[in-house]
Amino acid sequence: MTEQEKRVATQRLGVLTVFRERLIELETDATLVYPKGHERNAGAQKDLDDLSIIVDRLDADPHVIELQVIAAEADLAAATAAVETATAKLRALRS
Repeated sequence: MTEQEKRVATQRLGVLTVFRERLIELETDATLVYPKGHERNAGAQKDLDDLSIIVDRLDADPHVIELQVIAAEADLAAATAAVETATAKLRALRS
């Protein structure tokens, strides 16, 4: 991944995070605030559907996925190091 692709992926990942939060708000609007039968339900449902399409596209973006994999690998490495440190401390206490 080039630096430019990484910058773009980082921006898209930020947008994806914000849009996922908004998706929850729109789902609440479409189901609870403006339930079926309410005059604003159709508009709320359309907003929800439109944003769902955008979120799905961002979720499928190869650069975003690659960035998520890199972040997950870093998290896994940090967690593994923490487990190894804790295990070493436990062994030291038991000996």
